[in-house]
Amino acid sequence: PAIAYHAGLSFEKRAEAQEAFIKDDVEVVCATIAFGMGIDKSNVRWVIHYNMPKNIEGYYQEIGRSGRDGLPSEALLFHSYADVIQLRKFIENTGNKEVQEAKLERMKQFAEATDCRRKILLNYFGELVEENCNNCDVCKNPPKFFDGTLIAQKALSAIYRLKGKEAMGIVIDVLRGAQNATVIDKNYQLLKTYGVGKEISWRDWQHYLIQLMNQGYCQIAFHLNNALHLTEFSKKVLFEGEKIKLTSPVVIKKEENVIKRIKKERSDNTLFDRLRQLRYQISKEEDIAAYLVFSDATLREIEKVRPITDNEFLSISGVGERKLEVYGGEFMEEIKNFLNEKKKKRKDTTLETYKLYSEGLTVEEIAMKRNLKSTTIFSHLSKLYLEGKDINLDKFITPDVLKEIVNAKKVLKGEVALKPYFEFLGEKIPYEQIRIGHTILQKKPK
Repeated sequence: PAIAYHAGLSFEKRAEAQEAFIKDDVEVVCATIAFGMGIDKSNVRWVIHYNMPKNIEGYYQEIGRSGRDGLPSEALLFHSYADVIQLRKFIENTGNKEVQEAKLERMKQFAEATDCRRKILLNYFGELVEENCNNCDVCKNPPKFFDGTLIAQKALSAIYRLKGKEAMGIVIDVLRGAQNATVIDKNYQLLKTYGVGKEISWRDWQHYLIQLMNQGYCQIAFHLNNALHLTEFSKKVLFEGEKIKLTSPVVIKKEENVIKRIKKERSDNTLFDRLRQLRYQISKEEDIAAYLVFSDATLREIEKVRPITDNEFLSISGVGERKLEVYGGEFMEEIKNFLNEKKKKRKDTTLETYKLYSEGLTVEEIAMKRNLKSTTIFSHLSKLYLEGKDINLDKFITPDVLKEIVNAKKVLKGEVALKPYFEFLGEKIPYEQIRIGHTILQKKPK
């Protein structure tokens, strides 16, 4: 669930929204920047800016509300050309105008940067680093540069022929040969540059024009309805043959089966979800914020270690004698219940495979029917074979392959992992056959 927080709400409503978020009654708050400044909550996983902040200091403080428990968190910034125009209008009527404009320009440069964003932030605050973070959007999807001279010449020529009277939107419309009322009424269709860039999309033209502004070849005249003007540098491109490098718009491939992946992550984290639910119930009973029971980082460690004794529970970071005494019993009971249920589920799934195998289905048919991989079915059959069930594994492996595995076993001397065998055998024998060979050899007399 989500909740709103803004100046138009009464004090009571704002206080209610803040408390609901702190106590995990809601997961998402859509708010003005004033909300985040009063929040002391360690497990904020996302900070999303719908508009560009007016300076880097504010942005840095706001994203700093996430991940205070040390676990990975994400910061997402949506920004546009219109944000800069709007913020410039706000600055016009304030004191210290020059400083605020400079800070806004620096924020704009950060949002449009083609270098590691973490490095830019740290350098801005005086912490000079050379290494990239390899974690921000720029590092993960590095921009590709190309010779953009022709594109730049078309764009700058259009601005020149429009005599610096039009904002970016009309410049792009002229380049793309649009036939809207503004273009036709002003006879812009008669310009030499009309339609010279129709093969480039509107968004891509916007992307290129912003880069040309950042490189100093054109600029926005904010006092003249945001019209684009040429700078002295533009002459070098238009008349002196200067080359321009531009970056291609980043295309992030949409992950296939993203819903399936999210569902899998959720199912893989069943214990964590149950621990969170237990924490939430306890926090409601005690009328405190959920993270005061245990932080998300502590729950993650509990999920990983799965402590079921007092000493094991005390070894978890964030657990002391007091919390062990007050909460330890309930959490360890939840872990035991989870482990018992998981064990039963594993047994049930193996027996389901045995039932289908006994009915005469092939491994491929069982895998398809159960929506599992063939390797998983072979793993089930191997386990059933060792338990003494009537499974004929010999039909899945030839005597020659089994002999190769026997010889490999002598050389590898007790190695139980499958990968060393796979590599030793020249990566020619599939993992499932190596597994079957191991299983057969376990039951053979030594």
